[in-house]
Amino acid sequence: INAEYGTDEKIALKICDTGFVALSTVDAGWYGKGIYYSSSSKYIIPYYINRPSPTIIISLVAPGNPYPVTENPQDKGNLCGAALNNGYQSHYVLVLPNGMPPKANTYSQCTTLLDEIVIEQESQILPVYVLHPKKEGLQTILDKFSREIIDPYELK
Repeated sequence: INAEYGTDEKIALKICDTGFVALSTVDAGWYGKGIYYSSSSKYIIPYYINRPSPTIIISLVAPGNPYPVTENPQDKGNLCGAALNNGYQSHYVLVLPNGMPPKANTYSQCTTLLDEIVIEQESQILPVYVLHPKKEGLQTILDKFSREIIDPYELK
């Protein structure tokens, strides 16, 4: 599948040269430990908008057998920082613009559903394009989208 990853230009070029390392540089990983991708360009803006040289890597991602995440990062027994579930090569979660999954049985009422794909191994990722969006336009898009990154540890 096509998926997107936002970062800084230097990091993007390093990734394309030597590959990914599953580091938790933003948070522990709400939906498991791994490399986070999304199919939504707007959704990933907060992860790279404040970087010195904002960059998007568009990749082909082979999720293998994805675990359908329904666990909320605020609930006990969540996947925050945990290894991917046994028997699965990725985690896939539908999220609202704030990064949280909809409450059970409310999916049909949601007007905007986005996704996060947690990839376990860099061998599942093939970077194809590196894009350099203009920083000025990104803030306008982000303001209209009303997306911010929420720290799950502050919600408790």
